[in-house]
Amino acid sequence: MRELNYFDLIEKYTNGELHEEDNAKFENELLINSELYEEFELFKRVKEQLEDEDLMSFHQMVQKVSKESLMKKPNSRKFRGAIINNEVFYFLIFFAASLAIFLFYIFYLR
Repeated sequence: MRELNYFDLIEKYTNGELHEEDNAKFENELLINSELYEEFELFKRVKEQLEDEDLMSFHQMVQKVSKESLMKKPNSRKFRGAIINNEVFYFLIFFAASLAIFLFYIFYLR
């Protein structure tokens, strides 16, 4: 076990990829092999640091998206105290224009 690549072995151990027998051998080797133990402790610290950095970058990304969404103006219009989406606003304009053309046709062109 002393000549194996410690990184691969430690990674398999921490990911739970070793069989029970290999798991027990690894844990025994940790007790008697100071070089393996040091590598294992270093691996754990690096892994924890990377997980913390991933969490921090995710947190920063969420904050950035939140700030950007708060700074954007809503895609809506105020209409007599009510907020109306653009689609509803355009539909109302289209409906009013269609009604005006229809009424003009009925009353003036007949």
